Amino acid sequence: MPERLSRQILWVSDLIDEDSKEWKRELVNLRFLPQDTDAILGIPLSVIGARNRVVWAETKNGRNEARHSGKQRSGLAVSRSSLRLLEQFQIANEHPATTAVQNQLVKWTLPPSGCYKVNVDGAVFSKRKLAAMGVVIRDEEGQLIATLCRKLYTPLGPLETEAKTMEVGIMFAREVGIRDVLFEGDSLVLNNAIHGLNKIDPSVQNVVKGILQSVQGFRTFAFSHTKRQGNAPAHALAQHVVNVEDFLVWLEECPGCIVRACMQDVRSIYNHE
Repeated sequence: MPERLSRQILWVSDLIDEDSKEWKRELVNLRFLPQDTDAILGIPLSVIGARNRVVWAETKNGRNEARHSGKQRSGLAVSRSSLRLLEQFQIANEHPATTAVQNQLVKWTLPPSGCYKVNVDGAVFSKRKLAAMGVVIRDEEGQLIATLCRKLYTPLGPLETEAKTMEVGIMFAREVGIRDVLFEGDSLVLNNAIHGLNKIDPSVQNVVKGILQSVQGFRTFAFSHTKRQGNAPAHALAQHVVNVEDFLVWLEECPGCIVRACMQDVRSIYNHE
C-alpha cells in the first residue's frame, strides 16, 4: 500500500489535497465505510481552507464538558439530544410547500455599462454521484467572453453545488482578467446568504465565507438573483458536463450546447428595446 494511503489520519486536513483544496477521494474511499464516504465527500470545501479544530456537538463552546469541567450527561440526555438533532436535520431538509404564483416571463438582462456579468448554475446527478458546474461570462453588449463547464466527483446536494459553482465562477472570472463583475445565479437561498439576509446553512458556511473573501480582489463586484429562465445558458452548460471527461473552457467561442440559449437572450433584449 502506498505510504500516502497507509499513514495515520489525525485531522480532517489529512483527507484534503493541499493544492486543489478538494477531498482525496481515493483515501476517503479506502478509510471509510460507503455511507460515511458519501457523507464526507458531500461536504463542500472552500478554496480558502480552514484550520483544524475539535468540536463537540450540543455544547456552548464546542468542548468536551465531561473532560474539561467534569460534567457528564446521562444516557437518556444524550439520547434525547440525538433525537432532537435528527428532528432538526429532517425539518431543514424538507422541501418547503409550494404556492401557486402567477407565471412571469423572466429574461436575462445586460450588466451595467463597463461591467461583465458572470452567470453560474449547478446541477446534481445523484445516481452518478456527480456535481456539475456551468459558468458563462458576457460583456455589457451581451457578447460571449468565456465559458466553463466542470465536473466534480462528489455527491454534493443542490445548495452545496450552487455554492461551489459560484466560488468556481469567481475564480474563473479572475483568471479571465475581468475587474468589474456582476455575479448572478438562480439559487435564492445562496443569494440571500451572500447578502446576509438569512442564516447561512452550516453545510455551505465555509464556502460562502470563501466567496465573500475571493471577490475582494475585483475592482467592483455585486451579486444578483435570477430565475431559471434568466439563467438558461449556464443551466444548459451544467447539464452538458455529463458529456465531458473533467472540465472544458471556451474563450470568445460559443459552445454548441448553448448557442440557441445565448441567441434567445440577446434577441429578447433587443426586441424589448
